[in-house]
Amino acid sequence: MAREPRQQTVCEALKTFAAAEHKSGGGKVELKRQGTWLVDHVKACVRDNDDSAAKSFCTYLIEQTSTEFLESTINQAMACLQGQKIKGYLGNTGISEWDGKIHFYSPQLDIEDIEIEMQWHMTAGFGAWDDFLRITVSRSR
Repeated sequence: MAREPRQQTVCEALKTFAAAEHKSGGGKVELKRQGTWLVDHVKACVRDNDDSAAKSFCTYLIEQTSTEFLESTINQAMACLQGQKIKGYLGNTGISEWDGKIHFYSPQLDIEDIEIEMQWHMTAGFGAWDDFLRITVSRSR
């Protein structure tokens, strides 16, 4: 019997994206969730059409991350960039609102001369959403 292929983690997908963007000079993706959960909610990923690394990362984010629990994806990306691991539950963390921006001049990805910026806005798991997670990769200045 064939085994199911192992799914990539957020960290592995982020590392693959960052390495490819480093080679090409940089790029970004923006994961969005909008609407009202279970009524008219939409999850989308915005990127440059000609950026194959961003396209692949967007496909991963759309297919493999939670729409309902956006904080899980944010936390996993943050832990990855800091070289940490999250222990325990990754679902609903009880956050009702969360805005942030962080700039890593030396993310823990084993990629030289790279900077990563993350920005996000997240509201409660239920109700109206206009949320996003934006990840931008650039070469060091």
